[in-house]
Amino acid sequence: MMMQRYIEPQLRSVLISLGVTPPDAIAFSVPRQEGHGHLSTNIAMTFAKGLGKQPRIFAQEIVDAIGTPPLVAIVEVAGPGFINITFSDDVYHAMLRDLDAFGDDIGRSTVGNGRSVNVEYVSANPTGPLHAGHGRNCAVGDTIANLYQWNGYAVTREYYFNNAGNQMNKLGESIYARVQHLIGNEAYVFPEDGYHGEYIHDVAKNIVDEHRTAYDALDAEGAA
Repeated sequence: MMMQRYIEPQLRSVLISLGVTPPDAIAFSVPRQEGHGHLSTNIAMTFAKGLGKQPRIFAQEIVDAIGTPPLVAIVEVAGPGFINITFSDDVYHAMLRDLDAFGDDIGRSTVGNGRSVNVEYVSANPTGPLHAGHGRNCAVGDTIANLYQWNGYAVTREYYFNNAGNQMNKLGESIYARVQHLIGNEAYVFPEDGYHGEYIHDVAKNIVDEHRTAYDALDAEGAA
């Protein structure tokens, strides 16, 4: 695309000088075969018939008129009227200078045109332990949101905070049952649809330990 931007203004000027009104955008393609240049255009074949000329002859007129523009090594006619363009190595240096000129705005576009986009991501399950996948989803989701924003969209980042409802009730009942077991109430019935993961035991143990520490502190205070 950047190579096209370098050559298109010169090609447009040449077409005007040869009596042709160029289209809004001149079509370019990348030649499949190595050695046929970096870019190719069939613009001569497009307009030759209307001018009453053979495509290859009109292509040669364009090539003769354009000469060798800056950053271009070779402009030549190929096949029935294609124009193949080979750029010099200086074009890469120019591209790097152009990219550097964008500074922190490199790659930014307005293609989104302010349209609204809602990106919901992470939404870690509150009834289970966090894991590496949640961190990955956080990075991926934020990157997607940044890309939308970089391209001109009005982005809303949303995290679905699922900390209420039946699942949370089950979580609380499961932890409470494990706490009862840890404090010696083995007869307490664990909910049939409760959470059986080892992490429930860990949470319950932490609760019991914290309360035991608090009770021990109170006992010590009373003894004093």
